[in-house]
Amino acid sequence: MKRKVKNVLVFMVLSIFSFGLVAESLSSESQNPEKMILTVDEATKYAIKNSRTLKVSAIDVEIAKLKKDNAWNVFVPSVQLSGTMSRSNEVTDSSAMMDGIMTGMMEMLTPLYMQHPNLFANLGNSSTSSSTSSEPKEAEHWKAVGNVSVNWNFSFALFEAYRTTVSNYEAGLISYEQSVKQTERDVKKMFYGMLLMQENLKLQQEMLENAKMRMEQAAISYRNGQVPELSYLQAQVTYENKRPTVLEMEQTIAQQMNTFAFLLGLPYGTKLELVGTIEPEFITVDSNELVEKYLTNRLDVQGLYKNIELVSHGLKASTLQTYTPALALSYGFQPVVMDITKNWFEDENNMDNGSFSVTLAWNLTNILPFSSNMVSLRETKKNLEKLFGRQIKGFAVPFDYYSDLIESCVKKCAFEYARISEESLSFIPHKNSEINYHRWKSTIFHLDASLEKLTEDFIQTDEELALFQIAGHTYDFDTENMWDKIETILKKISLQKDILPMTTIEIIDYLKAMEQVEITESHIINNSEKTLWFGIDGIVHKIEPKMMIAV
Repeated sequence: MKRKVKNVLVFMVLSIFSFGLVAESLSSESQNPEKMILTVDEATKYAIKNSRTLKVSAIDVEIAKLKKDNAWNVFVPSVQLSGTMSRSNEVTDSSAMMDGIMTGMMEMLTPLYMQHPNLFANLGNSSTSSSTSSEPKEAEHWKAVGNVSVNWNFSFALFEAYRTTVSNYEAGLISYEQSVKQTERDVKKMFYGMLLMQENLKLQQEMLENAKMRMEQAAISYRNGQVPELSYLQAQVTYENKRPTVLEMEQTIAQQMNTFAFLLGLPYGTKLELVGTIEPEFITVDSNELVEKYLTNRLDVQGLYKNIELVSHGLKASTLQTYTPALALSYGFQPVVMDITKNWFEDENNMDNGSFSVTLAWNLTNILPFSSNMVSLRETKKNLEKLFGRQIKGFAVPFDYYSDLIESCVKKCAFEYARISEESLSFIPHKNSEINYHRWKSTIFHLDASLEKLTEDFIQTDEELALFQIAGHTYDFDTENMWDKIETILKKISLQKDILPMTTIEIIDYLKAMEQVEITESHIINNSEKTLWFGIDGIVHKIEPKMMIAV
């Protein structure tokens, strides 16, 4: 027993001793960690490589890329395979059932059966008559059921869901690049800020040392009777007042160094030595040139555009989900084994309960003005207005899917016009007194082979208020290699002094204003809120809102 106690005591002493060595080692490491010497470029590279924030952002991009690379899987059918063994509580006697069917058929088909039923006694039931009265076997309770089901659901909204996934990945790339640039900026800003603080600390330390020397000199002079005690006390107060300032600056720099180490992704408490100088370079910039060259390349602007794109995809998806039906194709193969004791693959012993179905479903609840989809459409429109900073008045109808129902929805969402995917090939939509602004047609698509000819016709036309509107997607300029063609057309149009560039809503607002004009034999009255122009006898007249001119 004593030996055991001694062993325990020895073990405890050794454990305490070893723990003390470890603690002392950790303490010495924390007190004297290895110093890291960094220049501003080295600090920036280290931060980009080791920053925790950038690592998290990079993981987010990887997740978005994984989703983007597999976004097409929304079009993949769902395939499910299953097998079931089921036991029925009661067994239906199929032989007795067949005998009843045979008897009924014989009664209908031959009167002889009614007169001489014994002649037909052995048809169908002779082999089973002995078994009908016996209890069913356990195997007869069991059936084997297999199932292979294939389901494929399709909705036009899936296309917008795919585009949303791709745009999310692109937005993630922009966000990651923003994080990199922000990290570079923060590291350089803090690096140079630390250099300034260190230089300031050196100045304060020198001033403190000078104050100390003056205090000591004043003490010697006081003891020698050369200066009054007041001078010595004043020098001492000056020195003592400077000490807290220097100590506070030292503590602040130490805290900033720890924060800087964390920003770089270094362990807390890592000793840093910053090497560098501040040499500002003064340059002359022009604000207009900066805006023209660099505004669209700003990452925050690109991120804003991408957010607008995402919200637009969401708006289109909600519209398609609301106003287009969904298609569901389903196929099932379901073999059933009637008698598990016999050969499962014999035709007489199995049957197929599978089926094929085609379903076209349309949720009519979604088109009600108070439904969640309609509320979502209005909310998405408001989000777009928040991003753009102005009211959204126009709606571009995706694909060729447009109907009276969708038109009604667009109007309820307070869109002033909707551009559909059709060409007018006309310069004079205003001549139609019943323009449907919610079925607005552009003049021509940019991929139309007659684009250049129609452009020449527009330049040469003498129609009043002639309109020429080209519609399409700018990404086609790359895929169809047509940048030069579009640039040539736009340059040719821009050289015409009598052609005014306008947005679609400006055109529609002007046409609506023209519809409010009253023309009499003596006056033209502008009842709208827009300034209008009229050509009378070769002279252009400007009519302000709510004003009139004599003719």
